[in-house]
Amino acid sequence: MPLTDEALEICAAAGLTPVRGEVVRSGGDVNRLSLHFPVAVKLLSRRASHKTDVGGVRLNVRSRKALQRILAEMEQRFGDMADGFLVQEMAAAGVECFVGGRRDPVFGPTVMAGLGGSFIEVFRDTAIRLAPVTSAEAADMIGGLQAYPLLAGFRGKSPADVPALNEVIRKVGALLASRPEIAELDLNPVIVHPAGKGVSLVDARIFFK
Repeated sequence: MPLTDEALEICAAAGLTPVRGEVVRSGGDVNRLSLHFPVAVKLLSRRASHKTDVGGVRLNVRSRKALQRILAEMEQRFGDMADGFLVQEMAAAGVECFVGGRRDPVFGPTVMAGLGGSFIEVFRDTAIRLAPVTSAEAADMIGGLQAYPLLAGFRGKSPADVPALNEVIRKVGALLASRPEIAELDLNPVIVHPAGKGVSLVDARIFFK
């Protein structure tokens, strides 16, 4: 399985642009970073597939000094388990969704979308279609979610950028349909910003056959 930064590079090649990030090996690399603070720090490890579960994610790091301290702590904690650390610019707030897909042994590539972030395993609000999908099919997926009111603008809140989420669904479907070596792909969270502001892709996992 590729590391998170490698998975995001594959997504970027397919037109799915992630938030800005750079890989560092230690706190000594901090001064060369060209990112804007605040940032997030994520453990890169082939032996820890769920970074959050092992404490390998730190958010809203607001200065280089704080980043150096946190990286030193994570180096000591994870030792040889760490293949490096991905430092990313923090994305603005929005509705956290997920977009992904699987290669079904019977039906072939399928694309999925739903409410994401920390709620993905709680609400299990998911729409599924065969890949690739058209814009109309992606719109039908989004509109059929129980969480759709959050995207449409709930109780006076501004609507989210649903067309940008639609585009992500279509590009994921196209990637799965065109690359049969990809067995599974997950983008979570896909942060959907207010209308016209697009989405932020901050994490990805890809599994090859």
